[in-house]
Amino acid sequence: MPLRFRPVRPPASGPLGRRAGDRRWPYPRRMELNDADVFARLLRVVNGDTSELAELTRVGNASVFNAWHSSGSPAIVVPREAVISVLEGMLDRSVTPELARDWAFLVRHGCIGGWSRTAVENDPSGVVEKAEATVWKEELPIDWEESFEDEINEATYRLDEIGDLIDGVVTDEEIRAFLAGLDGSKP
Repeated sequence: MPLRFRPVRPPASGPLGRRAGDRRWPYPRRMELNDADVFARLLRVVNGDTSELAELTRVGNASVFNAWHSSGSPAIVVPREAVISVLEGMLDRSVTPELARDWAFLVRHGCIGGWSRTAVENDPSGVVEKAEATVWKEELPIDWEESFEDEINEATYRLDEIGDLIDGVVTDEEIRAFLAGLDGSKP
C-alpha cells in the first residue's frame, strides 16, 4: 500500500513560524554596514585583500561612494604591495582569476563593475568581441603608488583583461614577470 502524505501549510514567516527577531531563528541576520565599515573594507580591498570584495559588491557602488564621501579622504592610493598580494594569490591559487579581474576593475575604473562582452556580428573568425565596461555614474579617486605607477598600470591592465576571448588567460610566467617588475629595486 503506498504511503500517503498530508499536505503541510508553510509557516507564516520563517521556518517553523519563527521570526528574524527570535533568538531561535536558525539563520544569521545580515548585518548592515555603516559608512565607516564600508570605507574600511574598501581600503582593505584596495590594499590587496580580495576577500572583502564580495561584501563591497553586495552593498553596491552607492554605499561605497557614500562611505568614501563621508570619510573625507581626498584620494585612495594603491600601493605596489597590494598588486603583489593579488599576483602572489593568483600564483598560489588563493585568488581566482575572476576575483583578480574584479579587483583590477575596481582599482582601474574606480567603481565596482565589470565587462559585458558580446560577439561581434558578421565576423568570419567568430572570435572578435565587443567589450563595454559596466561602470557607476562616478569614479572613486584611486591613484597608484607614484614610484611604481607604470608597473602597477601594466599589471592591473592585464588582470582587467582576464576573460577576453583572445588574451583572457594570465599565465604564471606573466605573473612572475609582473612580480619581478614590482620587486622594490627601484630607487
